[in-house]
Parts: sequence; C-alpha cells; structure tokens
Amino acid sequence: MSIHACRRSAHRPLRRAITVIAGMAVLACDRDHEPTIPGVHPPVALAVAPPVLRLMVGGSANVFAQAVDARNRVVSVSFLWSSADPTIATVGERDGAVVAISPGSTTVTATAGTLTATATVLVRPPDPPVAISISRPSVSLLIGGIERLAAQATDSGGRATNTAFEWSSADPSVATVGRVDGVVTGVATGTTRVTVTTGTVSASATVSVVEFAGSFAFTRETLPGAGPLSSDVLLYSGSPAPLQSLPRPLEFGSIASPAWSPDGTMLVVEGIHAFFGPPQYEWVERASDLYVLDASAPTLPWRALTTNGLSTSASWSPDGKQIAYLDQDQLFATNRVSIIDASGGVARRLTPIEGYYGRPRWSPDGKRVAFSETAVGTGSTRIIVMHVDGTASTAFTPVGASYDPSWSPDGTQLVFSRSRFGSGSVTSELVVSDVAGSNARVVVSLPEYATEPTWSPDGRRILFSSSGGLRVVNIDGSQLTRVTSAPDGSWDRAPAWIP
Repeated sequence: MSIHACRRSAHRPLRRAITVIAGMAVLACDRDHEPTIPGVHPPVALAVAPPVLRLMVGGSANVFAQAVDARNRVVSVSFLWSSADPTIATVGERDGAVVAISPGSTTVTATAGTLTATATVLVRPPDPPVAISISRPSVSLLIGGIERLAAQATDSGGRATNTAFEWSSADPSVATVGRVDGVVTGVATGTTRVTVTTGTVSASATVSVVEFAGSFAFTRETLPGAGPLSSDVLLYSGSPAPLQSLPRPLEFGSIASPAWSPDGTMLVVEGIHAFFGPPQYEWVERASDLYVLDASAPTLPWRALTTNGLSTSASWSPDGKQIAYLDQDQLFATNRVSIIDASGGVARRLTPIEGYYGRPRWSPDGKRVAFSETAVGTGSTRIIVMHVDGTASTAFTPVGASYDPSWSPDGTQLVFSRSRFGSGSVTSELVVSDVAGSNARVVVSLPEYATEPTWSPDGRRILFSSSGGLRVVNIDGSQLTRVTSAPDGSWDRAPAWIP
C-alpha cells in the first residue's frame, strides 16, 4: 500500500473504520522505522574506552564498555571485567575500576555473553620523591620519654609516594631513633636532630630532651588482647624515676581518676566494680564508687564515700572539707553534679535538673564549680560555672564542642578542651579564657584529641591527655612535651598534679 493510497482511505465516511484503517496504514507505511527497544535486539559487538589506559603504580581509573546490535544501536547489557595479569593491574569485576599494581603491560577484558572487548593497560613506575615532610618539625621529650615520628614523601606533582624511609639521630647520646619505625627516645638532656632519608631526599626534626619538675598521678587503662578493660592509678615523681602503681585492696580489680586533697595528704579514687561498653570500646561506662584513702599509707583500709555504684570524677574543695562529683541513678542515663562532705554523709544536688554533665572542678576560692553540659538532641557542649549554693550560674559556648574545664591557681582563668569538626577530620584544642568565656586563646592545636587538662600548682604549665599518653605545655603554648607513653593496648588519662 502506498502512502497516497493510505491518505485516500481517510475519505471514507465511517469514523471507526477511518481510525482502524489509518492505524493499519501507519504500521504498514512505517515498518522500516521501528523504534529501538532495549534488550530486544541482541548485541553483536562490544567496544571499550579508552582503548589504552596509562597509569602510574598506585594510580586508578575506570574503563567503560558499550554493546551495539546489528544496526549499531546501543543495547543495554551487563558486563564482567577481568585482568590478564592482576600482578600488574587489577580491575573491578562489575565496575571496570582499574588499579595499577606494578610496572608493566597487561589487558583488561569486558565480557557480555560470547562477546569480548579488550583495553591495554600500561603501568609505569612511580615518580621519584622530591620532598619529605615530617609529622612534627620539633619534639620535646623527657628522659626516657618516647615519641613516634611519621614521614611522607611526595613527587614533583605533589602526589604522595609509597617509599621506604631510614631514620638516624645526629647525637644518640641525647636521643635515639628507630632506624625503620621513627620512634624517638630521650636519653639525656640536650638537643639533637633526627633525620629521615629516602633515596637522595631527606628532612630533619629538632629533638629536645628536657628535665621535668613536678609530680602527678594518672589513670592507665589497658585492653589486654581479648580480655576485659582494666585500669590502674600510676604515680610519676620526676624524670627519670620509674612510674609506681598505687597499691590497692584486693577487692578492686581496677581503680581510676585520682583526686588529691589540697594539702596532698588524702586521695580520692574511683573503685571500679565493672566496665560496660561495646566490644570495640568506642565508648565505655563504668560502675564505680568514690573511696578516700591516706596518701601516705595507701594500704590501709579505704573508706567508701559513695555507695550507689554510679559515682565518678571527684574534685576537692580548696578547704578540703567537701567533694564535688558526678552521680546518676542508672547506667547510660542522665546524671547530676553533687556535693558531699569529705567525711561522708548525704550528698546534695548542685545542678537543678538532671542532664549530661562532664567532670566538675572546684574553683580556688571555694565559691564556684565548673563543668560541661551536653545538650540533649543537638549534642552541643558548653561550659557552666555555677556557685556552690546553686544561686547563680554562667554559661559560655565558644565555637566548637567545649568540655573538661580546669581552673588556674589564681581562679581568674579556665583552660578547657575544644573540638572542631571538619570534613572527615577533628582538630582538638586547649583553650584558655577568663571565667566568663571571653578573651579566649588557643594554647595547643592537635590533630588528635587533647583532653582532661589540669593546671600546674605554679600556674605555668598545663598537663593533659593526648594520643594515648600525657603531655605538658607552657601556658604560652611553648615547649609541648610528652611525659608518658603508654604501652601498646593502653592509654593514659585523668592526670592530677600532686600538691
């Protein structure tokens, strides 16, 4: 039937007949222009792009495949990818993602049924490094202190290169360094340089080994293999003297968070009954009570200050008569800041409502207590300064999550931890401000958490927990020094200066 004949048929009088005949005419007249329906026509050929892929060792890119039918129309099919030599380059079975493994040439193949198409992959060696950066350009250590340095080499394009490093110390009598692992150990007071080398490229860091005047106690928590978490209280009495464990009654498998009375004669610790948390220990709660002991005779019987099983984070009043602490009615619930006489008795609540509060710290004048408060829902954290009679409080919320406040000896300033969250990273700061939160300045900024700061009795330094150990820094931010390095599987926290 011709197109003209089809059109002439439209002059027939019956509308229904017109519709039927017109439809048949369109099908007959347009039979050579059928629409493409994906999957109806079988593929007859495959093509890949790019046909040649050039990569450097460690680089990656995607190759793409396409199937067409006999009329060169694209057909939707599934592909399977394979590499002729995975030691040179691998390819994702479903996505065509190629990763360069070692120098050489290989092919990657796309398969759909009985059809295949191949791309060549050429892998060249990595570019040689032209620069090295060290994680810390300067390190301050105590005698016997340990700090691990890390290095990163980059090529002329600024790309990180995977290369072996060799470390050396200019003066091993001051500080040594592991030839392969970059672990620096302080040997004697003085200054030296530690150098890292790969090929003809090198970089150096200054290492200062210093003396440290001061004594403190702290908690060392340990996760021994697959066993339960445990903790102990250790005493540091000056470099290079060894650490000593605080003796404890046999009924306490773990103790933590020492707090000294103002005259240094008494000590409050947490006697831990049990640890609670997920297997990976991303967070841990504990069932514990506060116990008072004579610091000069720690083996004598300890006196239970609380008995509810959920008391933590003690802080003495400056006259030594009262203790502020955190307690709660049940595990994983809201808590409150409470105050109890050091001799015992009934505690009174300081915070008017229950919430999520951080460790309280008593002011040197005995009139106020500082602590952090986490908002329900948002998770934002701010610092609260409250009068011990509960009549007035001041809150300030610097930029970032703020917590762990500690008073300067003269009572005019607070140091606290602050976290800033970026895209996939956290910057942790120690910040000093006045008690109202103004005139804040950053003392330390680190890529790892810096927590639980505490001011030295002379007001010149701040001791804090960071990167598994304890560090001390001058209040002007100078001479950041590692003072403890916990063994593998352990971390040091909750430092407390000994008066």
